[in-house]
Amino acid sequence: MSPFSFKTCRYFVTETLLTFIISAICCEVYPGSTVNNSRAFSSLSDNLSDNLSDNLSEKFPEDPFPILMILSSGPVNFIMMSPGCTFASWSFIVIGNEEEYSWNGFASDMSLNYPLKCDASSESIFYQKVDINNIGAIGHSQGGVGAINTVTNTKHQDMYKTVVTENPANPELAAGLEWDYDLTKVKIPIFFVAGTEGDFEMKTVIPADQLPLMYEAVDAPKAMARKTGCDHGQMLYSADGYVTAWLLWQLQGNEEASSVFIGENPELLNNKLYQEQRIDLPCV
Repeated sequence: MSPFSFKTCRYFVTETLLTFIISAICCEVYPGSTVNNSRAFSSLSDNLSDNLSDNLSEKFPEDPFPILMILSSGPVNFIMMSPGCTFASWSFIVIGNEEEYSWNGFASDMSLNYPLKCDASSESIFYQKVDINNIGAIGHSQGGVGAINTVTNTKHQDMYKTVVTENPANPELAAGLEWDYDLTKVKIPIFFVAGTEGDFEMKTVIPADQLPLMYEAVDAPKAMARKTGCDHGQMLYSADGYVTAWLLWQLQGNEEASSVFIGENPELLNNKLYQEQRIDLPCV
């Protein structure tokens, strides 16, 4: 599937004071984009003009788009600060919000209602363009905890097919912050990533002895790795190559991307830029 460039826009829901960010196909939105379509659109709302709806519809391929739910580590526009733009360029509908407390997955669960509603509405440009069978969650730090809770403790938890948790607070730290989560409830493929530098990362958030214990707690297909030379904040961007590969494989069935994790010689296990790699997946 060829990558598309997306521009995000905000859909305000005043009842919840949350900001929903829904992807719409556009072009030349992000610096460095290699995708050149003919037109960019600045906004998407429930009041799209007929011409705008028609133009957007013409750009949609026939296949529906998988959904990627991004959970923030705080009250920030996480899509614009994270590889969310990159994920969107690989034909994911990327959804996020600016919820300050993302750890419980509540905001992401509410966010999912909107694309599901659009997919079912013949009046929406996203009508039958949302792949409701391929939905993933990813989060960093507090959002890493939130991603786990999203797929284990929310209304839509059974709709998720995979989860990526980046630098999640270890269970002891999370309990102290009242960010409780239960890794034994994870029943879908999960990819853990973390850094190796800085006291905050290695002594507070996810010490060296904690990641293996967290990994062992999961009874589901799984993989993990620590990126060498990266601290807590840098991991937001530094592992996005393998994170993207994981999502392309899990949610789009990309066989080339799967070679990073499965086969006779998975790339992840041989990459010296990573350490403590483990893979427990079918075909490995």
